[in-house]
Amino acid sequence: MSEPTNAEPIGVTTTQSDNGETNQRLLSREVKTDFRRVESASRKIRTTLQSPEGKRLFLRFFDGASLNMHFITVIAPINLPSAEIESAVAALEELVEKNTALLNDALVHAEQLCHRNGITDLATYDIAPLIVDARVHSRFGRRYLELICKVDQLMQILETLVIDEVMPNGEMAVRKAKAKRAVRSIGSAMRQTRFGLHKRINAQQLKQGAAETVDQQDAAQTDSEQLSSEVVTEVSADAPQAEVEGARQLEAVAEK
Repeated sequence: MSEPTNAEPIGVTTTQSDNGETNQRLLSREVKTDFRRVESASRKIRTTLQSPEGKRLFLRFFDGASLNMHFITVIAPINLPSAEIESAVAALEELVEKNTALLNDALVHAEQLCHRNGITDLATYDIAPLIVDARVHSRFGRRYLELICKVDQLMQILETLVIDEVMPNGEMAVRKAKAKRAVRSIGSAMRQTRFGLHKRINAQQLKQGAAETVDQQDAAQTDSEQLSSEVVTEVSADAPQAEVEGARQLEAVAEK
């Protein structure tokens, strides 16, 4: 009887890439963003994402955020005061700065844990990376893309720490959720800002339309009053002539 062996059968490997099938499924579920109305130039930045979290964050939020920022920085200023736009952009900039600092701290902490525990090689994914040409239309788009790439990098380090028993699974889950929330909160803030500005534009247009209607009504009333005044004036002007004719008729009757 042959003894059991742990040797792998010839021609069989323990890890194998899926050759992109998973990425194709992710791409097929992506909601296509319509950029046909965006006339601004954009940079196409080749981006490689390794983690499933990084891939999903990019596909779900990046293009939509780019479209929202184009509306905020290009379309809205045509219809609203510059001060209002500047206030909205400043709030978004503050949020981006805050979440970037948060992710930078998370990366530094994770890398320090790797260094302290002698970890020099990170765990790798068996699924093929997602390689895309990200369309960047503004500085917000560039910084948002950098933020997603930071999350992608952090995911790989955290999973390495768990594999090497430096970090428990529960802590990894908390740190992952916090990092993903940093990206989602910015995307949500951009969307809400766009809706708010769009609502303001609609309200302003309705107000302008109502004002134009009132002006038209006032103009029509003025024209009507002017016409009535002209009729009265004509009648007043004809009144003496009518009295003269009446007197002449009475004189003719008296002579007879």
